[in-house]
Amino acid sequence: MKRLLPPGVRGFIWRQLNAGLHRLETAGEAAAARPLPSPPVFIIGAPRSGSTLLYQTIVEAFDIGYLSNQHCRFYGAPSLVERWLFPRLERTAPDYTSTHGRIQGRTAPSECGEFWYQFFPREPQAVTTMPMAKQRALHAAIYRLIVAAGRPFLFKNLMNSLRLLPLARALPEALFIVIHRDSLANARSLLVARKRTYGDYAPWWSARPANVKELEALPPHQQVAEQIIAIYQGINAARETIGPERFLDLSYEIFCRDVSGSLGRIDQFFAGQDAPLQRRNASTPARFPISTGGALEPDLEDALRTCLTSRQHRLPDSSPHAHD
Repeated sequence: MKRLLPPGVRGFIWRQLNAGLHRLETAGEAAAARPLPSPPVFIIGAPRSGSTLLYQTIVEAFDIGYLSNQHCRFYGAPSLVERWLFPRLERTAPDYTSTHGRIQGRTAPSECGEFWYQFFPREPQAVTTMPMAKQRALHAAIYRLIVAAGRPFLFKNLMNSLRLLPLARALPEALFIVIHRDSLANARSLLVARKRTYGDYAPWWSARPANVKELEALPPHQQVAEQIIAIYQGINAARETIGPERFLDLSYEIFCRDVSGSLGRIDQFFAGQDAPLQRRNASTPARFPISTGGALEPDLEDALRTCLTSRQHRLPDSSPHAHD
């Protein structure tokens, strides 16, 4: 088919196929109303906070379901991939590398954005409500995915950091792992990602919080500082509504220094939620190098440091949650 059809036509056919699969996946009242057999778990936080490394490590260490690149080819009905295709694929060991959240390999974990855009708008990204029909469809899709997996399921798509209230309403069993990173390294990494993606620091990159229009009027170094602040402020506000007991906070730096200890905290968190995880017979590194986010021009580095110092009282990594 690739040789016979131009890319635009192939893309249209593939979208139509997934749209049809989605209608089948979310059809019926039973799946939309039944309690989930195991909790869906969401890794959330700011972009460039270390979430992809955490994602890779958790799916390697624990017997937990996850959306792979193969699932995301058939994003309309990933439960079919989970039930029929994924168990037949040879799972490759991770090398713990990624490019802006993307990991190579059919069985590698994926953010699978197209799956989530079936339920949430592309813009605005920050939402506090969702139509009841979409809420029921999301519950049905996650229910079928978890039933097919037969175990808790882990998701990592950082746009979900901006959708926490509707997610929790649709999926009342959901649990959340919040990854925190030193704000200077996080902000620096966001600027480096902009430069690598666009060749310029000015264009916005990744998650767009509710106040993004106001932030776009600021210089880039102020934008990324306020982007981080807005995302964690939103998470903390949602935490109070959803229930603090359903959130686990992890520090990227502590995770890198002590992988085993951090995995132990995750283990304890799930056990405390009556959803114990099973360890896989797989080894994980004892530690990872701690990235400082990359190099900036001296003037931009100075401006960023000054900006963050002035916002220190609002920055998320001063929160005690991540360092328990």
